[in-house]
Amino acid sequence: MAATLAIGIFVYVVQVVFSAWWLGRYRFGPVEWLWRSCMYGVPQPMRAKVNLAILRATSAD
Repeated sequence: MAATLAIGIFVYVVQVVFSAWWLGRYRFGPVEWLWRSCMYGVPQPMRAKVNLAILRATSAD
């Protein structure tokens, strides 16, 4: 029972960390990108655009 709980917590933490990393670089998740691309009929841009003003403001701290 304790091992199962530990595995569940570990998987949850890995998903949270990976999700934060992914969404910091890309606009959508992979399934959402596929869904939007199919709905609009053209591949959607995957990369997140960097707003330099926000980047400068946060790195100035």
